[in-house]
Order: sequence, then C-alpha cells, then structure tokens
Amino acid sequence: MSQSEFSEEAIEAATRYLVYHDPENASRENALKLLGDALAGHHSAAEDDPEGMSELRKLLEKSRDNRLNTENPEIDSDDD
Repeated sequence: MSQSEFSEEAIEAATRYLVYHDPENASRENALKLLGDALAGHHSAAEDDPEGMSELRKLLEKSRDNRLNTENPEIDSDDD
C-alpha cells in the first residue's frame, strides 16, 4: 500500500490510535501498515460475505450521516 492511498486525516487517526494502544510502535510508517492491513481485511471480508459487507456499509453510512447531522444540525440530508 502506498501512502497516497490514504488521506492525511486517516494516517493521523491511525497514528493517534497507535499512540494510545501501542506507544512503542506509534509511527507514521506503522500507521500506514495498520491502515493497509485494515483495508486488506475489508477486501477479504467483502469477498467472503458480500451481503454482510453491503449491510455494514449501509450501517456505517447511516452512522456517518447521523454524526454529521449532530455536528452540523443545520444540515438535514432528508430535505433534498
């Protein structure tokens, strides 16, 4: 996995995760490895259970939308 496949925000979040859970290995390089491993696991799960991944994607999108509406109450995705 190349660094360009992940946003700077994702890399920073993975680094924060490592700082908290594995401080001895908290580096940008290890954050990229963590993201790459997570992405590989996601692809594997999608191949093994495409319907389950579809449901997971819907739940994650709903969760994201709820979070965005909570953070920005003036945004209402149902008004479109």
